[in-house]
Amino acid sequence: MTKKYNVISFLIVMTIWWIGSKVFPPLVVPSIGMVGDSMIKILSSPKLRFQILLTLERLLLALLIGNAVGFIIGYFSGINETFRKLIKPIISILQVTPPVAILIIAIMWFGFNGKPAIAIAFLAILPTIIISVQEGILNIDHKLIQMGKTFKLSKESILKNIIIPSIAPHITSGWKISLGTACKTVVMGEVLTTTTGIGGNISEARLNLEPEGVIAWTIITIILFYLIDLLVKMLLRKGGEMDADN
Repeated sequence: MTKKYNVISFLIVMTIWWIGSKVFPPLVVPSIGMVGDSMIKILSSPKLRFQILLTLERLLLALLIGNAVGFIIGYFSGINETFRKLIKPIISILQVTPPVAILIIAIMWFGFNGKPAIAIAFLAILPTIIISVQEGILNIDHKLIQMGKTFKLSKESILKNIIIPSIAPHITSGWKISLGTACKTVVMGEVLTTTTGIGGNISEARLNLEPEGVIAWTIITIILFYLIDLLVKMLLRKGGEMDADN
């Protein structure tokens, strides 16, 4: 059923796009064919494919650091009330600080080399990961843990059958939000700080008045989001099947 509505939504967007391309000039709304040709050009060029990999590297690095640091802080925040109260103002500040302000500071620290894009994505996803892990731990049903101890379940069994299923929905939601945020902020950081990566090429397409190029690179960013999300889901599913077999 979900796939059905996804297809309908896709067709609605494509129809609006097609109508817009007939009403407005190509400089305002390029045709679907123009964007398709631009994507073929990008994907068939080794040099341009390298730019995608460069953004992917920056994105994965920001996600790796952000999730690792966020999980550690979120864990201690969930189990320690004093620590939770101490970091709450910091999380609030990170949530409301304009990304551009963080980006400018990152440029001062790292220069125009793509590193600010990693830094801004890391700081953008950090609060989401911390809050997700924290809320997951706070919502663990301790009665179930006590029951497990009563029935003399091993610590490994309690972790696998009680704790992980309790926090998994919160972490999954946090991951989905953080992945989308990281994709947007990494590309935005590249647009403003470097001539490389997807963001650098979007900036170049803008300067050359090539809206079809801007849209093509944007679609590639969206595809990256879904591919990474799908890969993580497959790995988690495979890990769950291996645990079930054991």
